[in-house]
Amino acid sequence: MLEKGSADPKGRPLEPSEIRKMTEGATSTHLVDFIYWMLGTAARPEAITDMTWEQVDFENNIILLNPLGRKQNKKHRPTVKLPPSLKERYWNNGDYPKTGPVISYNGKEVSTIRTAWRRTRAKVKLDMQVNPYSLRHTAARWMRKEGVPAWDVSAQLGHSSREFSMTERYAPYSPDHMKKSVAALDKLLRQIDTN
Repeated sequence: MLEKGSADPKGRPLEPSEIRKMTEGATSTHLVDFIYWMLGTAARPEAITDMTWEQVDFENNIILLNPLGRKQNKKHRPTVKLPPSLKERYWNNGDYPKTGPVISYNGKEVSTIRTAWRRTRAKVKLDMQVNPYSLRHTAARWMRKEGVPAWDVSAQLGHSSREFSMTERYAPYSPDHMKKSVAALDKLLRQIDTN
């Protein structure tokens, strides 16, 4: 039950089998890529469609969800750890585009995945409550189910804390930063992986 004054969540959480249906039913790789990056980061959909390869630091295993030059706002985009399964899937020993959009269609930036999402959702017969935001809710629920502390889930989702904002700037470089979050998200990604 939601607290008085709170909004209904955007989209319902999904089961791994439903996510697998979406990745297997997708007719375009950009939708599959979007699904994997959403689940691996628990980011908002816009952060993923805006993301460029310059924001993915494969050597330090971090993802800068907030690109350089973008001012943080109330929809905070944190720096998060790169799950090993995403690195395995996209890094290819350094052979990746290195510049340009992470989510692209025919080499061009994708500003929205709505059309591909709707077509795939209809094809695999999932209900209308299944939308791109469902992946963020799925990742958050999964982390809690895997015993990730609420503080870490909050940080992964970009719910910022004023008391630690300066300290948080350097935290992603710590080897154990968000260790439980990234382990939980990596486990989810491996459950849905169809390769």
